[in-house]
Amino acid sequence: MKMMLLWLLIVLQLVDALTTIKILEKGGRELNPVMDWIFKKIGVLEGLFIVKTLVCGMCWIWMEFIPIWVFLFLIGATSLVVHHNIKQLQK
Repeated sequence: MKMMLLWLLIVLQLVDALTTIKILEKGGRELNPVMDWIFKKIGVLEGLFIVKTLVCGMCWIWMEFIPIWVFLFLIGATSLVVHHNIKQLQK
């Protein structure tokens, strides 16, 4: 079960990264102040790669110790971000 949730989280993180790139290319801005700071310090692609890899990597490494509700929370939060990004791209 956790492996399936992890793969769903990985897919959502990838979709979040791709939609964020598209929004920024269209002149939009990053609403997450932490990510915005990271983008300004090291770049968008580099920042997305590092943060998304860290989130998914930590979940992979510590999967057996992470309760299912944490995976569900991360999936829910990332789903909301992806939904928001897609709505912004449709404008």
